[in-house]
Amino acid sequence: MQEEISQRTVAIMIRGAEFSADTLQKSIKAVLNHAKNKVKKSVNAEHKGRQSLRSLQKEKTSLSTVELNRQNLSGFERIARKYGIEYSLVKDKTSEVPNYILFFKGKDEAVMNTAFREYAKKKHGIEAKESIRESLKEIQAHPEKYQKKQKTKQKVKVKKKEVVR
Repeated sequence: MQEEISQRTVAIMIRGAEFSADTLQKSIKAVLNHAKNKVKKSVNAEHKGRQSLRSLQKEKTSLSTVELNRQNLSGFERIARKYGIEYSLVKDKTSEVPNYILFFKGKDEAVMNTAFREYAKKKHGIEAKESIRESLKEIQAHPEKYQKKQKTKQKVKVKKKEVVR
């Protein structure tokens, strides 16, 4: 009960020489207009990232699709958030292997291609890297191959005397 009362309470601070019913009425109207505008802005705020398929379809834009498997799905969400892509994932129940269908807006197709290129580059780069343990074993097996040749510099002392007169 106390929480409901505190949520409905509004504090209005009015500065002025005279306090009348008109002043109170104007200030309450200003607060209500401000609250109404705030609600409109929050409803119209764009939501980026993963959404439901229904919310993507509400915007009456064409949707494009891409099929993904579970392995490709894991790292893609981070990159999609980075590029601000609005997308929806739906599990394909018709196939035996769990595949996912990625729906995204048609206008985001160029951005999606860029995101896929970055994801593929990142995924390929991770697979191409050699593990640190394997490289350490290689170094331990052939230490002479990886030793640096020491360079020696000869120190030459040159003494110059200046004659001051």
